[in-house]
Amino acid sequence: MEIFEKLECLNGVDTDLNHVQRENYLLFCSNIKRCVGKEETVDMFKRLFFAEHVGDMYDACHAPIMTCKNGNVEVGTPCIFATMHYGPYKAIGRYLLSRGISLCIPVTQRVYDTQKDSFEQSLSDLVDDRTNVVFVNVEKRSGLISLFKYVRFGYSLLIYLDGNSGIGGMSRDDEKLEDFHFFHETIKIRKGVQFLADKLSLDVMPILATLGDCNKEPYIELFPAISSRECGIRKMWSFFCEYMKNDIAQWEGWCYVNSFFKYKHNETKVTTSSEPIKRFNSERYDFVITDTQYLYDKANSSKVKLSKGLFDLLYTLHSHDCSIDVSNIGKPMLALDLQKSQILI
Repeated sequence: MEIFEKLECLNGVDTDLNHVQRENYLLFCSNIKRCVGKEETVDMFKRLFFAEHVGDMYDACHAPIMTCKNGNVEVGTPCIFATMHYGPYKAIGRYLLSRGISLCIPVTQRVYDTQKDSFEQSLSDLVDDRTNVVFVNVEKRSGLISLFKYVRFGYSLLIYLDGNSGIGGMSRDDEKLEDFHFFHETIKIRKGVQFLADKLSLDVMPILATLGDCNKEPYIELFPAISSRECGIRKMWSFFCEYMKNDIAQWEGWCYVNSFFKYKHNETKVTTSSEPIKRFNSERYDFVITDTQYLYDKANSSKVKLSKGLFDLLYTLHSHDCSIDVSNIGKPMLALDLQKSQILI
């Protein structure tokens, strides 16, 4: 019941400019539109929200273990469990530990500092005296050596392919990033899984948690292992993209995939006119109010801060679907900027 109450809190996110989740919703919408060409709905955003909260339920200490749809993973030779931030993904760690798998989870400095303790607490009922789950800060100089050590001790790795905020973040431009054709977009992806599979001679086993069909229990899904010789990062992403097509709303990455885009700007092509009568470009821009008033630019997932007067003017043009003579704006440079930015077209 608590989850459904939280879902009700999303009502109006598409119309309430002050909604606490509105900016995330607009980001979710613009990224899906840009990558997939699909018109999003509030119900899709709610499904993502629902998946995240189901994941929290299954991730809590003493929570039930999610069942696996197609058999169960067995203790054996260490491998790399590769997954995505898809569905109730937080349930995966508990599932693997419940099967007797010792886990080594590579994380960034930020995650290590801010989330490690809560991760350990949620898994504490499944952790024995051997400390069968460890978190390795891969941004430390000794990080890679630690991964090698734990694999030798029989630990498997749990890695998120879409955890692109690894060493150096996404601002780096070197051989550690690779271009990938992601639906209709080109994104930069990290090659860490491919590198580790090769260096550690580990097979890669794709694993996902999903809500599945409506009115059914969520579940874990395992897929055939891929040998270290055949594990290419593009192959892995292609596999998950194909899976994602069935229910794209469950991928958390829609709220940040814009940071992976190779080309940051994808401006909407509109027909401009030299006529002074202009309308608000609602195809590209929307409205959001947080600490102040903003226009949300769907083309590059950014916000444009506005004065209250200008915000009110543009919102009136939008809500009443009317036009304005730019000569009446009163500030020629402002009128010119609004047209150059394609806010008025």
